[in-house]
Amino acid sequence: MANVPIQKLEASKPALTPLLEGMKATFDKIRERAFELFERRGGAPGLDVDDWVRAEHELFWVPQAELTETETEYKIKVGVPGFDAKDLDVTVQPQEILVQGRAEQREEKMEQGVSFSEFGSKSLYRRFVLESSIDLGGVSASVENGMLTITAPKAKETTKKVATAAA
Repeated sequence: MANVPIQKLEASKPALTPLLEGMKATFDKIRERAFELFERRGGAPGLDVDDWVRAEHELFWVPQAELTETETEYKIKVGVPGFDAKDLDVTVQPQEILVQGRAEQREEKMEQGVSFSEFGSKSLYRRFVLESSIDLGGVSASVENGMLTITAPKAKETTKKVATAAA
């Protein structure tokens, strides 16, 4: 099991700038690709959303995930086959967890004097908006056998509210 580093962002601090710049760059890539698709099909109106969705699917992979909640924590499992801990970025905010990753794969073979080279890259993006605030200091993430597991304890005031409401 390999631990994944976690970037913790407080909502009241200006550390969001790098994250927002990264998201802007991501949306710019999608926008540029969607426009290329629009131009390739002759610029006819009416399929703008299709162009955008196709661009997203070409550029990013949205992995399957499972989010479970108990009175004290959230647990998220994300299928990340082919990704190592070093390929993944987990960013947490009081009510949000963002998983991003980029993996490059290269395979070279030599058969009967002929060289084969296959390579590719894939990027993943997954965002989870949580109903309750989490304790940023207690969040942990690890990868094992192609599965990213993130455990996020709820903030103390959230746990108290849930316990009081249940009583």
